[in-house]
Order: sequence, then C-alpha cells, then structure tokens
Amino acid sequence: MLDTGVRLEIPPEKAFGEYNPELKDTFSINRFKEKPEIGQRVRIGNRIGTIERIVGRRVIVDFNHPLAGKKITFEYEIKEKLERLEDKIRALFVIHTGVDAKEVKIDGDKAAVEVSSDVYLNQIFLIGRYRASKGNI
Repeated sequence: MLDTGVRLEIPPEKAFGEYNPELKDTFSINRFKEKPEIGQRVRIGNRIGTIERIVGRRVIVDFNHPLAGKKITFEYEIKEKLERLEDKIRALFVIHTGVDAKEVKIDGDKAAVEVSSDVYLNQIFLIGRYRASKGNI
C-alpha cells in the first residue's frame, strides 16, 4: 500500500541554516551601477545578498540565504512504486538526463540504455548520462 500524502518538515538548521544577523553589511549607494531597490538580489564581490533597506545614501544588504531561519515544508505524493530493475533504471535515467529511454537491456551487472540519436546534441543529456551511470538503484 502506498502512502499517498506525505508531508516533510525540515528545520532551519538542516535546511538553509539559522538566520545570522552578522551577515548584514552596509554599502555606499555609489557602489551600485543602477539604482538599488529594496528586495533586489545583488552580487557584491563573491557574495550574493538581498537589499534590505536604503537609508539616505547607504544600502543595507543581507547576505543570509533568503530561506535562512525558516522551516522548509515539502508535500508530495507517491504515485507508484517501481519493482522491476528495468523500470528503476529507466526512472533514474529520466531523473538525471531528462530523456526517456527507448529500451533498457540488462546483462548481469551491466545495463544498456537505448535513446534516440538526437539527444546527443542535448548538453543536459550529455552531463546527466554520467550521473545516471554512477547512481545507486
């Protein structure tokens, strides 16, 4: 029997971390090429932050992740449990490459996955096929 309705809650420390007020910094408005706006995401040096406030000619940037300090909730539904090895390989392949396998053949501890020839022009496929080949089923 499949559990069709699952809710998973992840506390901040296991998600994007606790909110750290020390990760705010103030910059001169002259540092920005365009007029800064509250809520705008900006890159300053090698850090990415969100403009929190503009006070006169000073801009306060928060470098915490936007979801820091927040509980993350996932709700999902399990629609099918894959039992056959061929189906598991096919699903793993789609997850990593975005490409449906035409055919999956298993020979001992090796599997051959057949795809259409046009996918070899797809960069996501080319990168993903390596990840798929290293995945655990």
